[in-house]
Amino acid sequence: MAENTRYALAQTTAHLLASTRYAAVGNVLLFASAIWNGGYLSAVQVLLFAVLVYLHLRMDFDRRLFADFASGRLKPENFDECRAVLGLGRAANAAEMPQRCLGALKLLKKSICLTAVQCGILAVQIIYR
Repeated sequence: MAENTRYALAQTTAHLLASTRYAAVGNVLLFASAIWNGGYLSAVQVLLFAVLVYLHLRMDFDRRLFADFASGRLKPENFDECRAVLGLGRAANAAEMPQRCLGALKLLKKSICLTAVQCGILAVQIIYR
């Protein structure tokens, strides 16, 4: 794959992941509203919120990582080596940029689905209050 394509993929992914900051604020507001409405579904909302916080942390990390890839400050090969040294993954069989981007976008899709579930549960909480 050409270097320009790798940089473009990384930059596009970084921009897509940058939009998740706004969704995180929405998730906090939905969570606060769900807790305010109360009921037994609040426990489900707490679990959903915990998973969403994890996803948002991962997406923010990935956003910064892909921005560094796109700017040339960090090479994927060097990142893989650092991950192995820190015990965060393996350096062998490193993924190519398209697979890295698809993996990051899977996190985004999961957070969108969980946000829809969060909205649905809130609607049920409001209706059956």
